[in-house]
Amino acid sequence: VDPPKLTVPPPVNPEPADPSEQETVEQEGPLERPKTATERLKNTVIMQIGNYAAAKDGALCHIYPGEKEVTPYIRENRTYVPIRFIAEKLGMEVSWDEVTKTVHFSKSDVNLRLKIGEYRYSKNNTSYVMDAPAELKNNRTMVPVRFIAEAMGYAIEWNAELKMVFITNAELPWLLENPIEEEATNDAAFVMSPLIRDFV
Repeated sequence: VDPPKLTVPPPVNPEPADPSEQETVEQEGPLERPKTATERLKNTVIMQIGNYAAAKDGALCHIYPGEKEVTPYIRENRTYVPIRFIAEKLGMEVSWDEVTKTVHFSKSDVNLRLKIGEYRYSKNNTSYVMDAPAELKNNRTMVPVRFIAEAMGYAIEWNAELKMVFITNAELPWLLENPIEEEATNDAAFVMSPLIRDFV
């Protein structure tokens, strides 16, 4: 005996919803590349070997006013930068423990601890290893620039000709050969030059 056939009612078309009441879901995609040098310089920290001036968002700032001896430098093929200055420019809170020679950085859900002379550092209580230890120079904590990329999650780019370091949002790395970046590099180099830095 064949089983009884089931009759399925046709689907009911609902009334069209009012567009003003519909929820819109924005899908996140890759960040749009800046279209001008001014846009490119936003949220960017730029430093230069041997220069006590830097640029944040394209504006001139002195790394440590009155401490011209504190500059990025190269030692054993590694670029060292003053970490407190960079961390504060990136919106992190910084504290220093003189007894243990330990620096603590924090921002939202990220907590970093770094001890002078040690290769290891901690991020959210997990231990990691740097390729070179942090060191004190002129009473300032200096770290290999790679630490900023690996520990803080930023993109790092190096201009060998100008000896400049670019620290940017990881989703928008600095493109050295892009015309917008080339213009922005020239703007930053001018702002950080002795012609400007020593008279501001």
